[in-house]
Amino acid sequence: MMTMLKSYYMIQNMGILKQLMITVNSDLFQPRNSRQIELVKPNLTFWTTVSNMFRGVTSISIFFWATYPIIDKSTQQRRLPFLAWYPYDTTVSPLYEFTYIYQIIGVSFIAAAAVSMDTLIAALNMFIGAQCDLLCDNLRHLPGEEPDFHRTLVKCILHHKEILRFARDTNNFFNWIVLVQFFISAASIGITMFQLTVVAPLSNEFFSLVTFGMSIIIEIFIYCWFGNEVEIKVITERQI
Repeated sequence: MMTMLKSYYMIQNMGILKQLMITVNSDLFQPRNSRQIELVKPNLTFWTTVSNMFRGVTSISIFFWATYPIIDKSTQQRRLPFLAWYPYDTTVSPLYEFTYIYQIIGVSFIAAAAVSMDTLIAALNMFIGAQCDLLCDNLRHLPGEEPDFHRTLVKCILHHKEILRFARDTNNFFNWIVLVQFFISAASIGITMFQLTVVAPLSNEFFSLVTFGMSIIIEIFIYCWFGNEVEIKVITERQI
């Protein structure tokens, strides 16, 4: 349900996202020299690392979900990875096998959509922070003579206005998505912790719940970390 709501809001705001992508590729937002390229590299590297970690933990969680009925020998009772009601008998072959495969494909699709949307939102926040770094660097290295000083200062002012507009549009793009995400993630962590108390310790199902809980924690961490980075860099920009 969470992924469906996030997908709905993303599709509804697709026009804003397309405009954001145009702004990202504009000349005003590009690094001007090798120093600025090196300045933004750590932001991109950290985003890439966290995104890959998020994808890895999510993939491991799906693997445990897909295999625990087999490894724990639950297939003898025709147990599916997820409890669900279907208008047919899921314990009869080949309906059991078809339903089993359907559930795994479905949860893989949901996980891929959720990871893609979360990492996209994190990338937008990371990009806002990187633009603040570039603007601060431009202000620190203003030319000392006219007319270069005046021309560069005007570009910095235009850059600042574009960053504010980009941040405003980004917030309009994902504000409802973040609201839904935090509400559902908090509930998911609570339910997962409860389920850990009723499953067999160190079983495949136990590890599936552990990895799922880790993926939700990383998901929340992505929003909090990159959002906090934007706040810190905006404050630094104002001080300069």
